[in-house]
Amino acid sequence: MRRVEGRISAARASELNGAVRTPARFDDVIDVHVRTLKVGNSSFTLEHELVKAEDGTTLCRAEVVYVLMTTEPFEKTTVPDDLRAALLEGAPGKIIDQSGGAPAAT
Repeated sequence: MRRVEGRISAARASELNGAVRTPARFDDVIDVHVRTLKVGNSSFTLEHELVKAEDGTTLCRAEVVYVLMTTEPFEKTTVPDDLRAALLEGAPGKIIDQSGGAPAAT
């Protein structure tokens, strides 16, 4: 869960498409692609795809539903306009390298 301005988001994996398709091996470089599938009134759905950087093989794909809730009392609340806009805009082409190695090529 994550707290944002008096709100928290609770997540649950709603669907694992094919679960694990192929295993990753030690020292494989894995890219994680995230995209917004749906933004509702009080929830949004993100797709996460794990891909081998070397050859583009999809390792697994998951859809996760995040539901926004107030902190006291714990009730559903609407997705704020700024968060809705950011989710719908996405971050095409944005690369975040957390490998500790050389910067990724764009």
